[in-house]
Amino acid sequence: CLSQSGGLFQPLPGYENHPVIQVSGCGARAYCRAVGRRLPTEAEWEKAARGTDGRAYPWGDTAIGCELANFWNGNVNGCVGAPVAVGSYPAGASPYGALDMAGNVWEWTEDWFDPTAQDARVVRSGSFLDKAAWATTFHRHRALPVNQYAHTGFRCALSAAETVAPPTAELALGQTRAVPLPGGSTVEQVAVPGGSFLMGDDKEDDQAIHAVTLDGFWLDRTEVTNAQFAAFVADTSLVTTAERRGGGEAHTAGGWNFVDGANWQHPQGPSSDVSGLAEHPVVMVTWEEADAFCRWRDGRLPTEAEWEYAARGPGNDAYPWGNTFETGLLNYCDSNCPNSWADSRVDDGYEFTAPVGTYPGGASWVGALDMLGNVYEWVNDWYDRDYYARSPGDNPQGPDVGTQRAQRGASWRDYDDAIYNTQRFGDPSVTADANTGFRCAGA
Repeated sequence: CLSQSGGLFQPLPGYENHPVIQVSGCGARAYCRAVGRRLPTEAEWEKAARGTDGRAYPWGDTAIGCELANFWNGNVNGCVGAPVAVGSYPAGASPYGALDMAGNVWEWTEDWFDPTAQDARVVRSGSFLDKAAWATTFHRHRALPVNQYAHTGFRCALSAAETVAPPTAELALGQTRAVPLPGGSTVEQVAVPGGSFLMGDDKEDDQAIHAVTLDGFWLDRTEVTNAQFAAFVADTSLVTTAERRGGGEAHTAGGWNFVDGANWQHPQGPSSDVSGLAEHPVVMVTWEEADAFCRWRDGRLPTEAEWEYAARGPGNDAYPWGNTFETGLLNYCDSNCPNSWADSRVDDGYEFTAPVGTYPGGASWVGALDMLGNVYEWVNDWYDRDYYARSPGDNPQGPDVGTQRAQRGASWRDYDDAIYNTQRFGDPSVTADANTGFRCAGA
């Protein structure tokens, strides 16, 4: 869904109580979110329309007529020949009292018509232009969510467990907040205002450029540190995957290998520890452990789209700080790095990770630090090389299923040509290594 702009919407005189039409599926979803609701799922829509007795129409199994619904009845003009005011057919109410669930206008639902193709959304109810068979409680139709139709509207839903809250105030650039952690410490987050950008850059075949619009959110200014993760472990008694299986992947003289005894407290193996590294990013954590940490502090991992937007902004910059690579603005494979591709021109004093926030000049447009360099970062999405080609435009959440979780950013062991905001790849969620960490997001 591409963002659309235009003048102030004004209903035509006399049509204030008619269903809104010419609204795309993307626009319908955006409206429902703006008022603290969502589009109904297809299953929810059908349950609300037919109840539990399997009826053919919302009112029962009585044949449809123009006194019960606004549909095309075979006459030149149908019942009315145009949309009518909502609630015009009280006799056509569903078992739960929902009106106009047969005829008048089609209604967008949340579901993809074909979950594999993900190109069309399901619409239900039939319309003033459609025959009786299409006004049944079980008929389903497909419509492209980017299109606007003169016979399609929508209604919103809310789960019984949810409460209706007024829309939250829009976030502003430069806002920060302190998020308390159990035990008394805090984490600083920066506001990422809602907006649109072009995600991807076609550098690789998994980075197809596509327009994305996001709601505002909060993001940790820095990556999660060893000190913060230690508080989590102390509070939950977590034994990490690397500790249970006896090691993780790290650098050795022979390259990148599984190292016995490597874990978050011994990131390069048993001979290493995190003494003096309290403010360095935690590593050797799996996706599940990163996800659990964020939930422990009432947050979540950012989506892949949120991460990239926070890194590059609406200007679509190549790097968090701009469009020119600057060696002094990040921790990458410099002269201290144990890899053969180390950049001998630069010496930042760190062989592996650096303390978070060491490079304030490398801040992104929202003030997020270390979005490139230091460590790769787990994000919430499943990784799919082809996802960008079918990604929704509004608040994409990534594929529904997968075999790998996405990682973003760059690390202390990368060379300059491999470092840019759009870089993406995937690893099994159980991966624990010495150059991957994470940061959390929140609403």
